[in-house]
Amino acid sequence: MNNTVNNTQIKKTGGLIWFFLYLTFCFAGWYGARGTAAALTESYLIKLAGNRWAIDAVAFFASGLLPVAIYYMAVGFFRAALKNTPNLCLDEMVRYLPYFCMVANLCIGGVSVIFYFYPLASVWGGIISPVFFRTIFFGAYLWFICKRYVKEYNYATFVMYFGKLYVNIAIVVLAINFLMAVIR
Repeated sequence: MNNTVNNTQIKKTGGLIWFFLYLTFCFAGWYGARGTAAALTESYLIKLAGNRWAIDAVAFFASGLLPVAIYYMAVGFFRAALKNTPNLCLDEMVRYLPYFCMVANLCIGGVSVIFYFYPLASVWGGIISPVFFRTIFFGAYLWFICKRYVKEYNYATFVMYFGKLYVNIAIVVLAINFLMAVIR
């Protein structure tokens, strides 16, 4: 029995994985974007005032756009940084990353559902929980990749480089979350 996955199977499921990744980013950012969407409806940009479900739908689908763009840029940096590294299965490493991101986003979205019922918890929880869950699952991803693809003598270099990359991206995401919390 052949357990290898060929490139045509990956290409067929790639769009579906990106779609589910986008939906999980929408779920993770929905609560934070609700305040922004409500503020826009009260102003001059969107005339959805009075239709609460339309506001939530706009908030849900719009909240995933910026995180997906940041994710796509981060994956581009990841590919560019490791492009010329010999003996590294770059395509397989990148293929596993969306799964870790999806689980982190589902955890963040689950915490956001709690904020829906307890709005006072969202003041700091909306800023801290995304960083907390993304850090945990990025660490799990690094551990998974190191154990599977990186030689033992390169663990420290690999983790330090991508740890720095993650910290820079996390600072940008944290600033966005902070601004969303202030706007709310």
